[in-house]
Amino acid sequence: MHFSFLHSAVLSGSAALLMFAGVSSADGATIYLEDFTGQVGKGYTGPDSGPTLDLAGVDWTIDVTDGEYSATSDYFRVVDNGGDAVMRFLDNDADGNGDDHDEWISPVIDISSYTDVAISMDVAATGGYLAPRDMFTLNYRIDGGPLVEFFAADFSDGTGFPEQNVSSGTLAPGSSLQIFVHGSSISSTRPLEFDDVTVTGVPEPASLALLSAGGLLMLSRRRR
Repeated sequence: MHFSFLHSAVLSGSAALLMFAGVSSADGATIYLEDFTGQVGKGYTGPDSGPTLDLAGVDWTIDVTDGEYSATSDYFRVVDNGGDAVMRFLDNDADGNGDDHDEWISPVIDISSYTDVAISMDVAATGGYLAPRDMFTLNYRIDGGPLVEFFAADFSDGTGFPEQNVSSGTLAPGSSLQIFVHGSSISSTRPLEFDDVTVTGVPEPASLALLSAGGLLMLSRRRR
């Protein structure tokens, strides 16, 4: 009975550490998550003649060199959407010609110890849109290679879509990953939003063994 109890406790300790590390035996690990919590106001606010750029304290960046912002109501920043922080493009193509777009860029994410890596995020476009001038795409690069698109909003019927979760599916193996979100909103009534940028993967056996060993060591120290 004592052995059974100790064995159960060891398993529980290992499982607790795996959970703490973001590992689930069924779904793998959360390698990266950006939900923009506490970041309201971070990003870029027009006009281009006197913009405000605030990226302090965040690990992502933005490229607004192609955008066109004519007023303080034109922006590409984190906003509060009913209590939920989301990243929003709004009228960042102020002249409406469809040739201006900006991008959000994640940090370089280490995926070298994982298999079955996938990207997912929530996206929404809740206005009336005009293709191809309004544009919203999700992309990634593995190991600094070519840009790969895994989602492109279809605005051909002039309508947007409510919030939905989109996924890349399983990515090719690699050591590093970077995510890019491109957007062009040509009107203040055409917001483009995204949130909960998530990368998941299954830890390779060596990584799992290390986590398990760490769990056993932690439990051993706590029982002394």
